[in-house]
Amino acid sequence: MGSFIDMTGWVMKEHGIPESRLTVIKRVENRDKHIFWLCKCECGNELEIRGDQIRKGIAKSCGCYQKEIAAQNMIQVGRSNKNKISEKRINYVG
Repeated sequence: MGSFIDMTGWVMKEHGIPESRLTVIKRVENRDKHIFWLCKCECGNELEIRGDQIRKGIAKSCGCYQKEIAAQNMIQVGRSNKNKISEKRINYVG
């Protein structure tokens, strides 16, 4: 197991996760042997996230980023063919 890293105050964009919208506020209570952090998303939502998911870039937002990407992809699919179902593959962005 690695050593503890205090991420309090980290803006994840400045720590190697360019798409991240999270800022770490403080450490909260551990759960199931994992360290959790209270984070604030750029949209204003606050949520508790596992530290390893923050550092690895798995968690990038509260979910608002995923919703924006999905909405953009739906607009692109809708414009690509008005009368046909688009065969364009939509890549998942976490």
